[in-house]
Amino acid sequence: MLLLFQTVIPPIHVTVQQPPGLPFWETTIISAVVGTFFGISSSVAMEFVKPGISWRLLKKTILKNLDQEFRENYAALLDAVEVMRDYDTVPEDLKKRIELVMAEIRGCITKERYTHFKDTQEALFFEADEGYRLGKFYVLVDRAFQAFPQNRELILVAVGFGKDHAELRGMPEIKPLGIFVQALRTFTQSIEKC
Repeated sequence: MLLLFQTVIPPIHVTVQQPPGLPFWETTIISAVVGTFFGISSSVAMEFVKPGISWRLLKKTILKNLDQEFRENYAALLDAVEVMRDYDTVPEDLKKRIELVMAEIRGCITKERYTHFKDTQEALFFEADEGYRLGKFYVLVDRAFQAFPQNRELILVAVGFGKDHAELRGMPEIKPLGIFVQALRTFTQSIEKC
């Protein structure tokens, strides 16, 4: 038995096969280098892409706001066309009423968003208002209402510019508000009753 303990046991060699491909340490280094490259390059690229994204979103916001304001103003202008239709043939006291209603319509037409974006985002504004159609519309509206009875033809020209602008922007048909026409009818009925 002593002999058994004195014999040297031969060493056992276990050979583990390497999996196919690169060794683990090489794969780790390559992965770290590629990840770092894409991380840094995407950060740098984003600095160039980010202004374009914000420019597009701001332009979309400006157009949305300008379109909403335009639709409200154009509907009021269509009321003005209806109100002034018979201006030449009505009696003098009714002409004064028509002029009062037209003054109310002028007060209803706002350009707050238009002037805000024109003043603060000039380059983007002019890119959004292709052909300056909206600008021409508002200039004509201002001139038409400044001296109403004399410049009433400008209202019709402004309606033409407005119609072109609405079609080119792909807006659905804009209908008159109707409240000013109704107000004039009420004035007319009150005069007829007297």
